[in-house]
Amino acid sequence: MVKIKAKQLLSGRITGAFFYLLFSFAVSLAGAAAVIFSLVILSGEEINLPFEISPAVRIAAGVIFIVFGLFLISLGKNMGEKKVGETVSGKGFYVSVKKSFQFLLYLCVKTLFTLCWAFLYLLPCGVCLSFLIMSLSQGAMEKNVLYSWITGCIALFLSGLFFLFVTFQRYSLWGYYLCQRNGVISSLYKSLEKTDGRSVKIAFFKLSMLGWILSCVFVFPVVFVLPYYRVCVCLFATGYKEKEDEKKREEIPPAVFRIIRDL
Repeated sequence: MVKIKAKQLLSGRITGAFFYLLFSFAVSLAGAAAVIFSLVILSGEEINLPFEISPAVRIAAGVIFIVFGLFLISLGKNMGEKKVGETVSGKGFYVSVKKSFQFLLYLCVKTLFTLCWAFLYLLPCGVCLSFLIMSLSQGAMEKNVLYSWITGCIALFLSGLFFLFVTFQRYSLWGYYLCQRNGVISSLYKSLEKTDGRSVKIAFFKLSMLGWILSCVFVFPVVFVLPYYRVCVCLFATGYKEKEDEKKREEIPPAVFRIIRDL
């Protein structure tokens, strides 16, 4: 149902949506390149220029490039969320300097949340691996014990990644709401409210799209897959399936009315 709706929304607009999303990604990529270049400048690495620059100018140029690069990254993210949001809802979404700086704050806070959750979920694997390294440093270990320990570390790592992936779905609509007339924190609360109790469903829905994502290794399918995947995920996360199911339940009359009607 969600996938059919996504195809309907993208009918006749798939190429335009793809190139818009590709351009937004290119803007973010250019911003990342500017940040890397600024770090090279600030690191003191020799750059072949026809003129020499003083340390003060080098620092100023590095800071400017960092700010400009971060702005481009957030601008690209803003543009991508705008296109997906407008396709899904049909409403007007916003791209502006102010909104892009809000997206910069959003990316910083989201990265911080990711690191905190990753530390929580991957800590058991880290502890298990640390004890394994400590035991190996003290002497030889039986193969069976070693293989069991390694298997345990891998199992803890994979389960930690899975729980991190599921938890991260709580923020899947953060950018969607931020593109509207909402602030960073209010958009976060809206995303948490909308995805409450649905993080596992959203995670498994994304995993169900894995076949489409893997088809992009042939390059050409990415023209269809990129907009289709983004729109599908946004539709599912905003509760489109639940709304359609509720409409169907409302259209079905109670049993007593069905019996009378049949008579």
